[in-house]
Amino acid sequence: MSYSAYVMCSCYKNGKTIEPPHKELVKFEDGDLFIDIYTNISQKEREEKYYKMEEDFDEWKNTACEHENMELSNEYLTNTMGMIDFKSIIDELGGEEIFPILTKYLPSSNDGYLSVNLIPSFLQELIRLEKTEYDFEEILLIEKETEELKASVNIETYKHFAFSEYNKNIYGIDNKGFYILEKKKDDYFVVFRSNNFVQKKIIDKEYEFTDLENGYKYISSIKLHPFDNEPLKDHFFTTKAHKSNIENEFKYIIDPLKKLCKAAIESDNPICWS
Repeated sequence: MSYSAYVMCSCYKNGKTIEPPHKELVKFEDGDLFIDIYTNISQKEREEKYYKMEEDFDEWKNTACEHENMELSNEYLTNTMGMIDFKSIIDELGGEEIFPILTKYLPSSNDGYLSVNLIPSFLQELIRLEKTEYDFEEILLIEKETEELKASVNIETYKHFAFSEYNKNIYGIDNKGFYILEKKKDDYFVVFRSNNFVQKKIIDKEYEFTDLENGYKYISSIKLHPFDNEPLKDHFFTTKAHKSNIENEFKYIIDPLKKLCKAAIESDNPICWS
């Protein structure tokens, strides 16, 4: 699961757009602009006209004003693990007592919105969190050629970050490096551990991991790299220690959230989670 958010522009409510198709059905509610095909037309009309009306409306949104899809800002935030990490550090640094708006209103699903009246406080809490003094000692798992971060974990704990079908294998990282667990009967056992290794594709959905220090090999159905495509070559990985702070550690989500807040304040529209 991943999290994104957007803020609609104010062009429509300020009368700065060309007239929409099916104007009598267009609604602007909770920061979102949509065509209401359920309230004002019959079931028969919906069945006959639904797709065409939606298509007309979507085409209009793309050309109605200077903003693409009538959005002042549209930002990718993070994946499930990133959101869990972000909420965890907020909780660790005081939770609801120190960061009441962040604690309560950060998204837990791909719907809903953050009301306009809460956005100034939400932004101030983000800035306060960003400036909080807190140092991280971490272990990073990195793909060598691209230097892409595949996983990170606080040096005092561990993290499971990839799971095969039926959870036969689990990939994780701790202060000793990368490891693979294999389920045997009702328990899991470490079957591969390395700080310097290579991933080699054998066939589709079978990947061989080889420790470059001792030559130990293990075959699994989960690839570490690349994310979207089947690997066309061998990929090398390493782990390393790293020190960071709040500003750098959570830049991936704080920066887009701040952009959304500024767009929301400018447009006087809420942030819509998507």
